[in-house]
Amino acid sequence: MATPEQQLFESAEAGDAPRVAALIAAGADVCAPGEGGATPLMAAAEAGSPECVAALLQAGAPWNALDDDGYCAGDYANASKNADVIEMLLNWGVHNEAAGTSGGGEEGAAGAASSAYLQQKLVYDGDRLIDADGEAVMMGWELPLMVEHAKEICRSGGDVLNVGFGLGLVDEEIQEHRPRSHTIVEAHPDVHAHMLELGWGSRPGVTILFGRWQDLLPELLRRRFDGIFFDTYGW
Repeated sequence: MATPEQQLFESAEAGDAPRVAALIAAGADVCAPGEGGATPLMAAAEAGSPECVAALLQAGAPWNALDDDGYCAGDYANASKNADVIEMLLNWGVHNEAAGTSGGGEEGAAGAASSAYLQQKLVYDGDRLIDADGEAVMMGWELPLMVEHAKEICRSGGDVLNVGFGLGLVDEEIQEHRPRSHTIVEAHPDVHAHMLELGWGSRPGVTILFGRWQDLLPELLRRRFDGIFFDTYGW
């Protein structure tokens, strides 16, 4: 007989939200990995079921867990091409990142976490940016959302600001709209070096500001921007 965890995985894979909810309520472990390290959340994401994904996230399923091949729920969601699931996972990640870096209102703790992140080595691995703990800072599955974000912030064709380069997904999309000016703020030295290697420092109309946005705020406030995109990780 299948264990509750196996039943949960199969139900998530089938997009059976009522069954997923019932198994969670009965105590099935939402974090238990199946074959290849895949989790129920990954199965639900690949099935394109927003209801199952929401139930699993709310029950504590880790949104950024990786399978044995290094893929997360977002990668699985990208395979299903379900925009609702992709956006749900991204928003959940942003919310948890914000809670983790500023929880409890402890500015000192947040500053220490920011400093630690900026000092650790980051590695570009295909369409992913990986931190020293092997966690994905940014992943290629976010591209469909970045396309829409760029379209919105470039609507006027004026001056735009992006805080946090990452893989450069949103910045590449911003360039497609040919804004009057394009300012990028990036604080991590490895990402900054990667940007320069890719030639971003010599792109027409592009200005790169190296440093934490908090430290650059006086300069940013002296400028006027028609569109702003903000997506940092750990700083």
